[in-house]
Amino acid sequence: MLTLKQKTKLSLPSVSLFSGPMRFSPVVSDGDELLSDLDSQFTTQDDQWTLTERPDTAELEHFWDAVVADVRKDPDWISIDE
Repeated sequence: MLTLKQKTKLSLPSVSLFSGPMRFSPVVSDGDELLSDLDSQFTTQDDQWTLTERPDTAELEHFWDAVVADVRKDPDWISIDE
């Protein structure tokens, strides 16, 4: 009969509750081009959004029709109407 012998004892590390709150080190930039471009996009972009009382419904409908037309061009798109 096969018997298994316990050779090593593994235990999980314990976390002391009295050690204080966990603190993470600050993020250091590694010069990644994508991250640099994303950071600069938000720092140089000056979007001033204003809400109007009544939105331009014709512009919204035109935009949404363009979205629907673009989605329908997708060969994997399946319409529920069909």
